Amino acid sequence: MFDREWDGRGVTPVIGIILMVAITVLLASTVAAFAFELGDQGKRSPVPTAALEFQYEAVAGGDDTLTIVHKGGDSLDVSALEVVVEEAACTAGDPDGRYDAASFSGPTGSLSAGETITVDGSVNCPGGNLDASGATVRVVWHPNDESSSVLHSWTGPG
Repeated sequence: MFDREWDGRGVTPVIGIILMVAITVLLASTVAAFAFELGDQGKRSPVPTAALEFQYEAVAGGDDTLTIVHKGGDSLDVSALEVVVEEAACTAGDPDGRYDAASFSGPTGSLSAGETITVDGSVNCPGGNLDASGATVRVVWHPNDESSSVLHSWTGPG
């Protein structure tokens, strides 16, 4: 019954079917990638790389000062930076919140190596005394409404 020798007929149609299935899977995955906006990654602003240092000065009975120093790396567009303050205290209200970096004292165009932004309560605690000893402060890169990235964060000593 099985004494005939194999002559290779029927192999070509099987290989053709395998290739058609592979092409279909490739096309479906490409369409799915663009449907889920994976193909849109190139349009987003790249996150800059910058070394930031925080210098904290506690002032008894006055405003604590937190100076954010750009130590090196990419220059940062100040209009795309936010300073997020959490768990700080103020004698004249709640200093916690999200603030444009440009509202604090420092450069208004771009923040380059050697330049600073000073958080001293003038923006988030006007008329009171800022206590940042128990605060967490984050510098957030927020170039548009779609994305944001935390560049650096600081937690107070208290």
